[in-house]
Amino acid sequence: MLSKHNQPIVSEIINKFYDQAVRLSKQWITAGQHAGVIPLSVNADRTAELFILISYGFRVRNSISNDSHAFSTDDFSILMADLLEAKQT
Repeated sequence: MLSKHNQPIVSEIINKFYDQAVRLSKQWITAGQHAGVIPLSVNADRTAELFILISYGFRVRNSISNDSHAFSTDDFSILMADLLEAKQT
């Protein structure tokens, strides 16, 4: 679908899918903040978008290459845990 992003209907579908994914990620982060398991200092908008950008990047990379890469899904999990965990002071 990405190769047809210049077609209005395809563009609309892609944008809605992306916007929904970011919105749901932000809701998940803010729910964690309200529950006290994610610090309020975490910027929910930026972190949600980062999560989606990287996860979509993995999808694209996996569609074009099965080779091993320096940044893995395990690395992504560690990065997100580091970003979302409460820091001990």
